[in-house]
Formats: sequence, structure tokens, C-alpha cells
Amino acid sequence: MRYMRQLRGLSTAWVFKMQTPPDLVGFPNPWGGSPFSKEISRGLGTHHPVEACKRRDLALGDIRSRQYKMSDAETFSLSSAMQWRNHSAAINRANDDPKEAEAVELIPSDKLQVPMRAVYPCPRSNGYK
Repeated sequence: MRYMRQLRGLSTAWVFKMQTPPDLVGFPNPWGGSPFSKEISRGLGTHHPVEACKRRDLALGDIRSRQYKMSDAETFSLSSAMQWRNHSAAINRANDDPKEAEAVELIPSDKLQVPMRAVYPCPRSNGYK
């Protein structure tokens, strides 16, 4: 029964416990309001193991969806690309200043360069001259 514990023995309520994914540490916890710490602990509010498994799965799904939203996969999704396109088109319509339009066009390319640097580091950063 992964991520589930009965802290005070049989016939007590089940508790969901897991290590917080590194992506979520420090971000707001939706259940308590305080930031996520190193471990997530949440009471499942039931004595029955089957019901506790269902509630554990819901909590784990919520955590995984939050983790996905914080990852790069969500940052570079089709919906975010459509939002950037609409945003840059709105700025181009609103302003006749080509410098501002060019700056807005460069923001997505700057965001793409960050993961590319992680995969293909600059040779000079590895000690080469």
C-alpha cells in the first residue's frame, strides 16, 4: 500500500504520505495553504482500506498534475504556443513600434534556449578555451 500509512495501528484513519517532488517544494499547498515542504502528509479520513486507496489515488493524481504544470512539458505545450501567438498578434495590432514587436517575438525563443543549453552546453562552460 504505497503512500498510505495507519499511524496509530489498526482501526485508525489512513494517512497519505509521500516525499514531495522537487518541482513542488516551496510552492503553495492547496490543502493547507502553506508551502510544500519535504514531505506531503494528508489525512484520508477513512478507516476502510478500499476507500483509502481511492482517496490516495485522487490525492496522487492532483500532485502529479501540479507537477506536470510546473514542468517544461506544460511550458512548451500547444496551448501555450497559441497564447503566445495571440499575444504577439495583439501587440503588433496595438503598436506600430517595430522594436516592441521584435522584443515580443524574441521572448519565446529565449524560453526555448534555456532547455537547449541544458542539453547542449556551451563548450567554454566545460573548461574549454
